[in-house]
Amino acid sequence: MNNFLRVWDVQNNFALKQTIENIPQEDLNFVEWHHSAPVLMTGGKDFMIWIVNAINGKIMANLIGHEEEVMRAHFTLEDRGKHIVSSSADKSIRVWSPLSQECVMTLRSFGTGSRKEFHDSQILCFALHPDMPVVLSGD
Repeated sequence: MNNFLRVWDVQNNFALKQTIENIPQEDLNFVEWHHSAPVLMTGGKDFMIWIVNAINGKIMANLIGHEEEVMRAHFTLEDRGKHIVSSSADKSIRVWSPLSQECVMTLRSFGTGSRKEFHDSQILCFALHPDMPVVLSGD
């Protein structure tokens, strides 16, 4: 894979608007637009989340903390994208502050009790509730 993000102009017969080439990572697993800003994020097999200015293609931040590849990430809905939620093959869900570039919460399974309260394999998908701070996750 060549790890380029391409921005297409849908109203202009899908003309190529911009190619973002400077994302220094391996295979991309996702790309996500911010709800109200010209910002996108992507991530994948390098264990990081990259936040990119969609107008000029410059990297604004990278979020480091997952221990395996990042499967998905979304800007939060109920607070208008002030946080990012991500899932990973490391069996965790993380909440990030993009401004401070820090993980503010990690959800994962601990211990080996008979009661399974979290995932015991990679978290492949999740959804955020549009009005409440609730996450639905699947493996």
